[in-house]
Amino acid sequence: ARDKFLSGRSNSDYTAATASTTACTSSSESVSSAHAKRPKSVCFQEAAQVVPIPMRSEYTKRTKELLWVNKIDMAENIERNLIEYAYERYNPVRVCEENDMYLCTVTKDLIHPVHIDVNQSYVVVESPDSPDVPAF
Repeated sequence: ARDKFLSGRSNSDYTAATASTTACTSSSESVSSAHAKRPKSVCFQEAAQVVPIPMRSEYTKRTKELLWVNKIDMAENIERNLIEYAYERYNPVRVCEENDMYLCTVTKDLIHPVHIDVNQSYVVVESPDSPDVPAF
């Protein structure tokens, strides 16, 4: 069914439509005071703006670099994430939050504690921007 839908169309034929949404509820609906009021349906406005989506070959090199990660950076990110997740004992509850990380005073990047060598001597100071994040 998907191939039938896609047949005869080029990539440049695809567009994205953006529309404002408004929550609609019926006046006959009653909501318990213990629960927050939640819409029971969604309505779309009739007017929508159609925005063409360029093919990937139509993007400039700079835009491509901003939108997509190259395979070397992706491999480095995966390796770093695996090391950090192992440090957290593969438990999502133990994930290191921003206020538990170190702040590089040069790049302003947050650094996961697993990357700090405890055998090295670091000067840890309070960050002027965020007192909850130690800087080194």
